[in-house]
Amino acid sequence: MLLHEQDRTRWDPERIAEGFVFLERSARGERLSRFHLEAAIAANHAKAASTTATDWAEIVRLYDLLRAISPSPVVDVNRALAVAMLRGAAAGLDEPSTCTSPAATKASNTTPTCWSTPRCGGCAG
Repeated sequence: MLLHEQDRTRWDPERIAEGFVFLERSARGERLSRFHLEAAIAANHAKAASTTATDWAEIVRLYDLLRAISPSPVVDVNRALAVAMLRGAAAGLDEPSTCTSPAATKASNTTPTCWSTPRCGGCAG
C-alpha cells in the first residue's frame, strides 16, 4: 500500500514514540550513517498527520545527505519523488538520475508507480 493511501490513524503511536526515542539516542554520537538518515526520513513521515502535511523540504534535505554518504539509484528515485511531492512531478522528473535513468529503473520495481501520487501530479509518463 502506498504511503498516501495509508490510514495514519491506524499507526501505533506507542511504537512511533519508541522509534523516536531510539532515533534520539542514536543521534548522540559523532558519526552520521545512512541508517540515521533513513530513520530520520521515516520519522518525518511518522510525525506528519498526512502526506500533504509532510515536510517534503526536510525530506529532500535528508536525501541530499543520504546521497552524499551512501549514493544509490534507489536513493535517487526516492529523492526525486520527494522533490515531486514538494514542487510537482515535472520538478521531480527534472532531477538528475531520476526514475527515467536505466540504473534506477533496474534497481527499483516501484519505478512505474513512483509518480502516481495525487499531490505530485500523477503519472508524468
